[in-house]
Amino acid sequence: MKKSLVGLLAVVSLAVLGGCDEYEQTPTSSKINATDISDAQSGDILEETVEKKEITKTHTFDFKGNTITFETTYGINQEFASSWYYTIPNDIDLTVQSKDLPENMSAVVNNLYSDITLSSEYSRYNGMRQDSLNLSYSDVSNGGLAFDNDTPYSQSFQVEGVNQSEVFLSQWNGYGNTSYHYVTENDVRKYSDGVIVRVVWTIGVKEDDSDNVFSKTFTDKVYIKSPEYKSSFDSDD
Repeated sequence: MKKSLVGLLAVVSLAVLGGCDEYEQTPTSSKINATDISDAQSGDILEETVEKKEITKTHTFDFKGNTITFETTYGINQEFASSWYYTIPNDIDLTVQSKDLPENMSAVVNNLYSDITLSSEYSRYNGMRQDSLNLSYSDVSNGGLAFDNDTPYSQSFQVEGVNQSEVFLSQWNGYGNTSYHYVTENDVRKYSDGVIVRVVWTIGVKEDDSDNVFSKTFTDKVYIKSPEYKSSFDSDD
């Protein structure tokens, strides 16, 4: 009887460990979209085509009797659009373009701030920051980087995986805890259903015959869901 019990416990332990290991194998890795240099011919530069899922939002700005429309577009690798993986580095395209900017006016991006945070029903984890981006162009001669009706401003937000962020690990394990450990996909999914990408644009608009620059700030939020948490005891069947 004792041997049977020991054997049963061993089988259960292996099943649990096997389930964990299998589930922790994400479908992609950090090398996604990377060109394998060993496959390239000498001197060749290979460009990978990545299918993007995009969402566009519209903002208006009343200025000097004109209503100017700005469109902000956010693009992410199609593979991650409905399956965010916390431990895999990723990139999100942030783009803004005017639609009806008068010929005698110009627009610039003065500041761009973005962060990506956990979405969770648990207060401890909700809003926990995975990564952030803050770009200021106030020192540029015309107050920012220009864009217009034909040429957008575009910036890639290179998002770190949670295990590459000391700040995230400190938050997750508790500030002041000197024995914090790396987290797994399953660890985060257990307490989070996805992430919120928040983007704050500060746009400067001016008339060509004036030195005065007027600013407009608008904020977008985009939700990206993650795969559901899976218990080690769940079956793949």
